[in-house]
Amino acid sequence: MTEGETTRRAFLCAALALAPLSAALGLDLQTYETEEWLRLARQKCDELVERFNAVNQENNILDSAGRPRRFKSKICAPFLICYDVSDEYAGWLGSLLGEVTKAYERFCERLGVETTPPDSALTVVVFATREGFDAFATQLQGPSFLQQENKPVGFYHKSSKFDGSVIYDMTSFEATREASESRSASKKGDKSVDAETVVGTDRGVSRVRAAKEARAMKSRLNAGDNVSTIVHEIAHQLSYRTGLFNFGAPDWVVEGLATTFETPNEDAALGWRFRGSFPVNEDRLRAFVKYFNNDFSLSSIKEVVTSDSFEEELRDDGYATAWALFYFTLRKKPKELRDYLERIKKREGRRGMSADERMEEFVASFGDPDVFGRQFVKFIRDLNSR
Repeated sequence: MTEGETTRRAFLCAALALAPLSAALGLDLQTYETEEWLRLARQKCDELVERFNAVNQENNILDSAGRPRRFKSKICAPFLICYDVSDEYAGWLGSLLGEVTKAYERFCERLGVETTPPDSALTVVVFATREGFDAFATQLQGPSFLQQENKPVGFYHKSSKFDGSVIYDMTSFEATREASESRSASKKGDKSVDAETVVGTDRGVSRVRAAKEARAMKSRLNAGDNVSTIVHEIAHQLSYRTGLFNFGAPDWVVEGLATTFETPNEDAALGWRFRGSFPVNEDRLRAFVKYFNNDFSLSSIKEVVTSDSFEEELRDDGYATAWALFYFTLRKKPKELRDYLERIKKREGRRGMSADERMEEFVASFGDPDVFGRQFVKFIRDLNSR
């Protein structure tokens, strides 16, 4: 996602997150009630904390006292959250992850597509600062990351170097809160807390505190964009890690799903909510209508459907077009969309397919492209004239 766009009681991670997550993915809670799972989870958390403390230290990412910012970790099965934001923010994030995962499971069930539980924990890393986020992204992607015209504000990455979602606090509030809390602790003579792994309701964020944090989150600058970015990247991670997509799946459907999920909801307790259907993503709709009025033609559908690089070629227009196409198929052609998702999941070597082969694959599920195009245009016009 671009700019302009982690005993039995111990395993019951914050009630707002664990139960929904486990139920959502069809996972038996006992899976996470074994000593072995906890041992491996704690080991992974320790590795994450050490790794990201090193990122902050090596890049001179400092806290309000002028020391390298310190990470903690939180186990919200099946997620591991590694963070240098506040515990309250991490608790709110765990609750949001639960909501998104419930929605993802319901989406897959209703569409009738098969998924499988992730074979290992899902990692989410949260930086309090853009500087820390940029430093790690540069480690993964090289100096070219900083040279992008629209630098990503979050991403899901899977390689031998790292597998997880990486985000930062787009509201820029966490560093300010840290400074305030640091001054308060200094007056009371408190000592700073070393990095730790927080597991369980007895040491996690309570439901009341999580609700309070959620209310505070919605009043922050860029709160909607912050929520959208988190949900967008978690949707990517869930769809890949549960086998809905294989790497190499068409860009338009990968980004179309994520942009469909990302729509924030200011009236919802957590700033995001799913109640059986997805609302219109008004930001993406406006962007697509502008593109449609200026440069779009029915041939543009073929360009997007067959491209591996529409994001680079169209930038914001690419995301908007992906959302428009995916939302249209989800609302008006769900059976065809299910067939397409199952079809592309079985195909190997997608990156080697020609444009004609990709279009044939699309037509095999959605039918005559001219008919599809006319129906698509009418759908968008109707949405825009509501």
